[in-house]
This record gives sequence, C-alpha cells and structure tokens, in this order.
Amino acid sequence: MEDVKLLKVMMALEGEPEIFECPAIEYEGAVWLVPRWISMPEEGYAMPERLIRLDQFAHQKLGQPGDPADYAINIPVPNALFEGPISRELKAQFVVLDQPAIRVRTGGTLH
Repeated sequence: MEDVKLLKVMMALEGEPEIFECPAIEYEGAVWLVPRWISMPEEGYAMPERLIRLDQFAHQKLGQPGDPADYAINIPVPNALFEGPISRELKAQFVVLDQPAIRVRTGGTLH
C-alpha cells in the first residue's frame, strides 16, 4: 500500500468551458493528476487508472486559506489525455503512466 499525499488541482480540458477539480497525488517526487480511480471496495483500496505529470503544464501552486485546490493549471489540458487510449504521438509529448502499481487505502479492514 502506497503512502501518497492526496491533492486537488483546478483545471480545464481543451474545448470545454468549465473549470473542474481533478484529484492528484504526490508520487516519486512529483505531483501527478489522477483522471480516474479504479475502486476495489472489497479490498479497501483504489488505484489510479492513469497518472499525468503536473509539471509538464504551466501551473501555479495555491495554498492560501480559502483556495479551492493545491494547484491550478493555467492552460487547457488535451482531452485525449483523460479519455480512452493515448496515441503514440501524445505519449511522445507528455509524461503519462498507465495503471501504475499504486494502491491508496479507502476503507476496508487490514488483514
């Protein structure tokens, strides 16, 4: 079970007007966006379906009282990084980890 710090990132996707909160984690010395979690409720943990490294996007660290998140990305992120398989071209441009071996405890009992 990984000991990861859960974070929040405010961001937008290309072609989408709304800004939303994306979960993120600190992992291997960097902050990573977690577009979707794979929940394993019987085992009491969740795993990221994909990690997208934050520092490859223009962003700012938040952290003042009342801020809605820990970070904000200044430009829209390509939609294709969040949905479906990622093309070779995008994988060459962006640091993305598919199904990393990270487990975050969500509940359940310890065995």
